[in-house]
Amino acid sequence: MNNIKFKQGDYIPRIGFGTWLLAGHDCINAVYEAIKAGYRIIDTAEGYANEAEVGYAIAKAISEGICKRDELFITTKLSVHHPIGYENTLHYFEKSLKNLNLDYIDLYLIHYPNSQADDSWKTLNAETWRAMEQLHEEGKLRYLGCSNFMPYHIKELLKTAKIKPVCNQIELNPAWQQEYVVEYCRENDINLIAWRPLMSRPWAMEKDFMKELPAKYNKSIQQILLRWSIQKGYIPLTRSTKPNRMKENMEIFDFELTQEDMDKLDSLQCSTDVISDNSHVLWSLWEQVLNKEYLRKEKVKLFGFLPFIKIKHFGKPVYKSKYYLLGIPVLKRKIIDKAWDKLYLFGIGIAKIKKYYEQDKVVSWIPDYSGEATKSETNKQTVPVKTRKKTKIKFNWFTDKIVNPTIFRGEFWQENYQKNPFFKLYLFSRYLLKRKISIPSLDIHITTHCSLKCKNCSHMIPYYKPENQHTMTLEEFKSNIDSILRNVDIVYNINVLGGEPLLNKEMVDMLEYANSKKQIKGLRIHTNGTIMPDEEDFLRIKNLNKVCFYFSNYSGNKSIKIIKQEQIIEKLKEYNIKYFVEMSSEENRSWCRMPDVDIEQNISDDQNIRQYLRCNFRYCPCLSNNKIYPCALAKYIADSGYNLKDTDYIDLTNKNTSAKDYINFYKANSYEICKCCNFDNYGSILFPAIQLDKS
Repeated sequence: MNNIKFKQGDYIPRIGFGTWLLAGHDCINAVYEAIKAGYRIIDTAEGYANEAEVGYAIAKAISEGICKRDELFITTKLSVHHPIGYENTLHYFEKSLKNLNLDYIDLYLIHYPNSQADDSWKTLNAETWRAMEQLHEEGKLRYLGCSNFMPYHIKELLKTAKIKPVCNQIELNPAWQQEYVVEYCRENDINLIAWRPLMSRPWAMEKDFMKELPAKYNKSIQQILLRWSIQKGYIPLTRSTKPNRMKENMEIFDFELTQEDMDKLDSLQCSTDVISDNSHVLWSLWEQVLNKEYLRKEKVKLFGFLPFIKIKHFGKPVYKSKYYLLGIPVLKRKIIDKAWDKLYLFGIGIAKIKKYYEQDKVVSWIPDYSGEATKSETNKQTVPVKTRKKTKIKFNWFTDKIVNPTIFRGEFWQENYQKNPFFKLYLFSRYLLKRKISIPSLDIHITTHCSLKCKNCSHMIPYYKPENQHTMTLEEFKSNIDSILRNVDIVYNINVLGGEPLLNKEMVDMLEYANSKKQIKGLRIHTNGTIMPDEEDFLRIKNLNKVCFYFSNYSGNKSIKIIKQEQIIEKLKEYNIKYFVEMSSEENRSWCRMPDVDIEQNISDDQNIRQYLRCNFRYCPCLSNNKIYPCALAKYIADSGYNLKDTDYIDLTNKNTSAKDYINFYKANSYEICKCCNFDNYGSILFPAIQLDKS
């Protein structure tokens, strides 16, 4: 493929693959097929809401040996759908980096000039650029660029910039050539990346010479339009979900348009169906309609507590208002605060109105000068606004104070019979008699050593400092089990894990001890399938009726060569030992990011509860180093210098620990240590078992 040299450095490919409007599995498949077809520039953006899917496809291609990371040129953009500036740029860059699951980004763009009608956009752009320059110095960002900038935006930016933009990504095609912008960028050695290079204007396609060009060159009209971009010196971004079209779009380097035909295509320049540059107006209006927090529904409560009416709203925010009858203001609505308004009848307060907001909105959209910017959300050609479902905090006295202490967490591992409503009644009856809780699930770290070094390990195993690594001894295991069973009625599942539990030479001894306890109903060995147990181990495990092997499924990652899962399963079948294999990532995309650790973050108790109630880790209390933590991540946080509170753990070495301590621990709706969890990228899709390098 022909390359073009950035004025500031490397040669990069002359054509790229864009991902606007691609989402979910379609995005993963399209990017993967594009890389297979030879594309090496992959362009995405925070505002496209598909960075995680793009990152998944990149990791898949690398794992299969289709390309190496340093052969790819990955571009993403800082969205203007939130306030930006120095601090926010650093924050959202890190978020994009984690979503893409990369160690660095090749090109980072300001997606659109800060949308401010006054002069504040100048300072905001300058501060954003300062943050990008810092990221460049730290080695996280190779090149800095802008997108949809007019010359006056760039001129202002260059007054404070230490690093010149390497490119400006703008709409460029024969019908919209932006000659003024192109001339300015060329004078200042700023490369031009063309979005919407295929034009898509029906009136232009009807021209006689446009119908003649394909036959003349034996190429499709799309190839001819891309060739126009190449000969202009632009880097066009194409997009398709069809491999044959991807291949066709790249076959543009074996022919050249004559100057006469270039002139004909240039004659298509027009300004009749394209909005002129009114960026601050366009974007401020767009944000008002789609991106600000706005009301979705309201409930009217008489006297502040009696539900009276429910109102749903679509569109603009609802502010204070009056209701008139025959011209007389009968009802008046007044804002109390963000959550409540008050309703007055003839000046007398009669009701409070609870307001519900849609917050975590992601608008998948980029500037469009063709007039599509004003389309409504319901227009089929626009990208729908994606809203993350919020977890509601629900409290019920009976379930929270009576039922939940008997069997509160661990539903993630519940067997079918445990989900039966009569089963909870059975446990409740046992609880009344014994005053001890039943635990559905308990993870036990029997080692923090592992045969893999997964970059996104949910237990943070590769990141443990040497002084914090440990391997549990048999005596320690027995002591912990005895301590738990003194204060607990039943433990339905113990998940023996690590690290890789098979690295602990005393694992089978531990299983035999736990298997002998009537209070323990099930034992799961969580393994990555890289270590084959000894023949003697198989013989001993065969006699343990409670034991099951549970395999993490890394089959989607072709780069891991030490997996022995199939051989181990054959031996398990031979010895009639139960096993379970997770669905592959290709089957259900089940791998997703867990919370990140941020010890310095400061969140409220209410926000902490909300985060906790949507965290999958709340089902996985973890025993490690003689303490039961809310989860494995909490153990890592504790080792990172966090000052533990007494409510953050159960100390199994404390002989004064009672059944009541277990009840209080398990019925908690959050923990102080949970405030160290950052949920910015939580739940985003992950390619399985990306390995850290040896360093």
